[in-house]
Amino acid sequence: MPKSASAWAEEIENFDCAAIFNARKEAALEACNLVEPQRRLRDIDNAIARDKVRRATFYPGGSLVKVSKLPGYESYEGSARGIRGKIQGFSRKSRLALLQTTAKLDRSGERPKFVTLTYPGDYPRQFTEWKKDLDFFATYFIRRYPGAAFIWKLEPQERGAPHFHLLVWGVPFINKEWLSQTWFQIVGSGDERHLRAGTRVEDIRSWNGVMCYAGKKYMGKECDAPRNWPDYVGRYWGIYGRARMPFAEAVEVTFSARGLNRVHRVLRRYFASKGIDWKTGGGVLLFSSNFDLWLRAFEWAEEGWTHPIDQTTKARQPF
Repeated sequence: MPKSASAWAEEIENFDCAAIFNARKEAALEACNLVEPQRRLRDIDNAIARDKVRRATFYPGGSLVKVSKLPGYESYEGSARGIRGKIQGFSRKSRLALLQTTAKLDRSGERPKFVTLTYPGDYPRQFTEWKKDLDFFATYFIRRYPGAAFIWKLEPQERGAPHFHLLVWGVPFINKEWLSQTWFQIVGSGDERHLRAGTRVEDIRSWNGVMCYAGKKYMGKECDAPRNWPDYVGRYWGIYGRARMPFAEAVEVTFSARGLNRVHRVLRRYFASKGIDWKTGGGVLLFSSNFDLWLRAFEWAEEGWTHPIDQTTKARQPF
């Protein structure tokens, strides 16, 4: 039999709403206690990101412009990194690091010498012997030319033999006879043909040639190790005498948070004009010697005036 209206009224009057309200309140407080630490951490991360230095680094004596990441991008970029494995070849990242190092060099001084060191027909098969020979050569070379410094690059020849290319600074003249005899003795070659043709010294005519050597031709080809090489041969390039390398002085320009966002928008437009789809907020490397153009573009971006930048970058291509 259904309840009457008076029975329903009596049951509702005796119902304890306070217990349900208190239970829901405790559940909400517990949920807030779980979310609040995460909210505080997010607020701290945002505050740190706002206080981070936002800058572009110019190397006026060289040909490099570096623009910092957008605030808050570091955690996303760092999460993608893994454990570095063994070097299997001259990778894209290694090539980019070589280009960046070469672009930091001061172009107002002397141009480097280009030196080639090759092995004879009978060469060692262990890469440790190759690096040991290079160390011995660097010791003898710097002892004879105390102001010398050089960038070296390991490459395979078509026959599978390793050979080294060197960009040498601080030496106005290299004695070819001494160079050939020294390398001949280091590798223990008994072949007279190797004594005559095992080394080569060339003058680089322009700094564009240096960048070509580092980025495209001899010193910059992306290549896998030949089949007759070991799976791991260590580093493919390096520097001897880093303290004597003629690196250009760095000049830093700082931005506000909004200014750096505008700079990245300008760079995204520029890359789009080149057919490059660039959407991330990571750091940017520009290989350019037209620093005045980029300084003006970044000044416009800092002030919020970005309209003329497209026309400027189209009129003068800095790459």
